Amino acid sequence: QSMKVIIKLIPILIFICFSSCKDNNGFTLSGKLHNKKEKSIYAIFDDPIAKVDTIKVIDGKFEYTFVPDTITLIRLVNDSGIAVPVFADKGWEVKFNGSFSSPHVTGNGPNKDLQDFRNKIKEAKDSTNIKNLVKSFIMENRQSYASAYILNEYMIQKTNPDIKELEEIIAQLDGHIKDSRIVDIIQKNIPEKKNNNSDK
Repeated sequence: QSMKVIIKLIPILIFICFSSCKDNNGFTLSGKLHNKKEKSIYAIFDDPIAKVDTIKVIDGKFEYTFVPDTITLIRLVNDSGIAVPVFADKGWEVKFNGSFSSPHVTGNGPNKDLQDFRNKIKEAKDSTNIKNLVKSFIMENRQSYASAYILNEYMIQKTNPDIKELEEIIAQLDGHIKDSRIVDIIQKNIPEKKNNNSDK
């Protein structure tokens, strides 16, 4: 009798296991915007794939889920073109609160690292202070994908980036960060930037 009960339970247990495993692989982004007039925002995938999804916003609230193959960098962009980076991976949950100009993002991994950086950068008073903060943050978080984003945003996008300094920083990053699409593109563009700087 007990054997028959066990046999009947097997399909149910398999279904429960399948459902929970499937849920654990998903990434969830939920948000609450101060601007309740926003009707839609966009998830622009940058790394390691490139695509765009539209996210509906209802009364300032939104939710977006998908199953990432690996850690993925997404830019959330509103109709004004302001972008906020979000990192996604299997089983992660991220919450976005506030506005695009002053976001507060909480969640796993690099999302927390990047929010910590945002909080620190608010206190920076001048360009020298910002540069020192950027460098120290990257060195303290060389294993974080947030550092790859910050490196690109604050050091490579400058008009005349310090190539030598850039190469020294990249050399000290952890291997998986060096192999990320952002840093790979940076390294491929360094020779061109060297030529541009030497022409001036």
